[in-house]
Amino acid sequence: MEKIKIPPSKEPPELLKRLLNYKGDAESRHFLQKIRQYNSMFAFTSTGGNIDKTINKGEGPYVFRVNGQIHHRIGSLLPEPNKIPQFAKLYIFDTKNEIDNRIKALCKQEPGETDLNPTIIKELKKMLNECNPLVKIFRHARDLLEKHKGIDVSIRIIGANKGDPVQYEMPHPGKLAMLIVSDVTLENYERDIIVTSRNRGLQRISIFHPAYMPLQYPQLFPYGERGYQFGIYYHEDTRNQRGKKKRNKVTRHQFLKYHMHYRDNQPNLHLCYGRLSKQAIVDARAMEDEDRLQFIARNQKQLRAKCWRLLAFTSFTPQAYGDRCSLSLRVF
Repeated sequence: MEKIKIPPSKEPPELLKRLLNYKGDAESRHFLQKIRQYNSMFAFTSTGGNIDKTINKGEGPYVFRVNGQIHHRIGSLLPEPNKIPQFAKLYIFDTKNEIDNRIKALCKQEPGETDLNPTIIKELKKMLNECNPLVKIFRHARDLLEKHKGIDVSIRIIGANKGDPVQYEMPHPGKLAMLIVSDVTLENYERDIIVTSRNRGLQRISIFHPAYMPLQYPQLFPYGERGYQFGIYYHEDTRNQRGKKKRNKVTRHQFLKYHMHYRDNQPNLHLCYGRLSKQAIVDARAMEDEDRLQFIARNQKQLRAKCWRLLAFTSFTPQAYGDRCSLSLRVF
């Protein structure tokens, strides 16, 4: 009996389906070659870590390798004076010249990326405006800032608590994010992401937030689908055996493995998006590692107590093993 059953990913919009065709025209081949750059142009968040580009010099399949600590960060809605807007700010600031601004921002991140197609950028912008509820909420904030000069606007991207219903259907902007027209303190919304119009520095996004991946990969999640969250139960047929098993909910590792598995006639964003899929897989693996490390850090008392309990209930008699017997205990 299959333990995990999650609704499949939705078919991408028609524009993406055409651009993702490996047997398509020159425009499709160009898009697949530069898909990471086109995604970065529309990403809401920046990513930490150092990407190793030297590994792809020469022949062989493309490899995405990164070192350092991987994390996603988001800033304010408006850029600082005399600074080029980047990431989420590009949805708000000077949208009349948005395409040029996006190209300039990308060239600042990756010098030499000058052969991008403005037509594709324009089409992707239109697609996300129509399909992505996160984009819609940022555009709404832009309209308010333009209409009411000097007003303080914040965007609250809603997180998830244990027991919250899992979002599988087409998300509605109101279920993903909301606008707050006043000053807000982060203490009031500990599980949410608060993006303010004023510059309060970069804030790091928790890997436990359902929008962690959609904010970084708008091309993989064009509909703003929420990612993993706590509280996803196993399939109904296996939930009846919950009393016999310690675990009855899907782990992050199981969730990611399920989505990465190939299935006939189903779109798979972790396999079918070329170089961007490789980046997302590496990112997902880093999320798993951070999740495990955080568990160890949060449960130090319990983990160490278990080691000492084991030692207390174990008796050692060196005489049985001779005078040269020694005992060493290493606690991690």
